[in-house]
This record gives sequence, structure tokens and C-alpha cells, in this order.
Amino acid sequence: MSICLNVWTIWTWARDVRAGARTYTVSSMLSWDTLLDAAYTLDNLPFSPSSLAKRARDDFFAKQKKSAAADPRWSAIEELRQTGNGTVLLLSDDLDIADWAEQDEIEERITPKPVWLPLARKLEGARLARLVGAIKRDTQRARRGWADRDTYGLDQHLCGVLGAMLVHLAQEGCGYPGTEEFPTPELWNQALQENGQALLSYSTGRDEELLNKWHALAISREADEEDREVAFDQMQADDAARYANAQQALHWVADHLGSLWD
Repeated sequence: MSICLNVWTIWTWARDVRAGARTYTVSSMLSWDTLLDAAYTLDNLPFSPSSLAKRARDDFFAKQKKSAAADPRWSAIEELRQTGNGTVLLLSDDLDIADWAEQDEIEERITPKPVWLPLARKLEGARLARLVGAIKRDTQRARRGWADRDTYGLDQHLCGVLGAMLVHLAQEGCGYPGTEEFPTPELWNQALQENGQALLSYSTGRDEELLNKWHALAISREADEEDREVAFDQMQADDAARYANAQQALHWVADHLGSLWD
């Protein structure tokens, strides 16, 4: 009965969306929570595409680990992971990322990943709840300027939106304060651009190049420990610099709030 109700809920909502009804946002009968609950129920049905794909992936990885257990080195590392209380360790004083990478290499060598695995991963992620969640996000942003999920990482979202707006104002704006600090539009646009880029840099998260460099050293048995530490310190320093620059940019916005117009 509950499955039929959930199917009816999703169908009714989809029908209203196609018809361009006002219930595209939130109708008097349905709420986003109701829609998401219905979507989760359908996604978790045993015969849903995402459930079938998940079982296929889980079965393969279980078989892959079972085959790898015959390898002495894989078993030696796995033994270090076991705590005796059901918890499996990833990192400890006796385990590092290179151990995890070595186990992965052994598993891949003994039981190579099948060609269908990437497709199964995509199918597992193709959940109805994701679609409903994305439409909820876009609808909330259109109605009120922000979505519930934006608050999950409010720092990065806020910097991303504000940074993009400052850059847009620098490129498309025609006004400037005309103060002693900014007597020309060129100086004003330069400040807008610099502070906007500082906020955008923070919003995008950790530098991928520095992260990849550290990760490559972390999983390598041949890498020097000092090189690993230097790469990690560089990554941390970059994080701190982007954070400080974003804070400075926010202070700049506060100091010039009344001048942010076009």
C-alpha cells in the first residue's frame, strides 16, 4: 500500500510539473519532505536500478577481497586493520595510505575490475531522490535566493555566490565610488576583481594540484618521508592562505558595502 502511495505521490507531482502548475514548487497536498520520502522508498526497492547496481558492485568487491585474501601481503595488511571489536582501521601508527593503495593494487591484479563496473556505479548514483533534491534546490534558490542544502557548506556557498557577483560587477558595472580611495573606475574594478577572486578561490575548496601531489607521494612506497611532509605542509599553507584571503575580502565587502551598486 505504501509503495502504491509513493508511486502516486511522485506521478502526481511529475504530472503537475509537466503541466506547468504552480505545484512545481510546493503544493497544498505535497511537501518536499513527502516527495523525498517517496523517492527514497522507490530508490530502495529491491528491483530499483540503483539497488540492483549496488548489489552487483557489492558482490563484486566482496569476491575481489575474498580472492585477494589468499595473497600473504594483502592478508598481513588486513590483519593490522582488525581491532577485534568489529571496527576496521584505515589509518593508524602501523597503517598508512600506502598500505591501502597496496591492497588495492593486489586486488586489481588478482581480480581485475570488469568493464561493466563504471556503468553500475553510475546506475547506483542515478537515484530518484537526487533528482527530486536537485529540483528542490533549484526551486528554493529561484524563490528565495538560497536552498536548504546550501547551508550544509554555507562558507563555500556564500563565498562562491558573493565572489561571482563581485567579479561580474567588475566586468559589467559602470559605476564607481569616486572617493579618494577609488577615484577612477579602473581602480574600483580592480578591487572588485581581486576580492571576488579571493572569495571564489576559497569556495572551490582545496587546490587539486597540491592535493594530487601529496596523494601521489602518500601512496608511494618509494617516496621520501620528508617529501611527503613538505607536500602536506604546502597543502595546509595554501588552505590557510585562501582562508585568510577570503576573510580579508569579506572585511573589504563590509567596509565598502554602501558602494556595491551599479
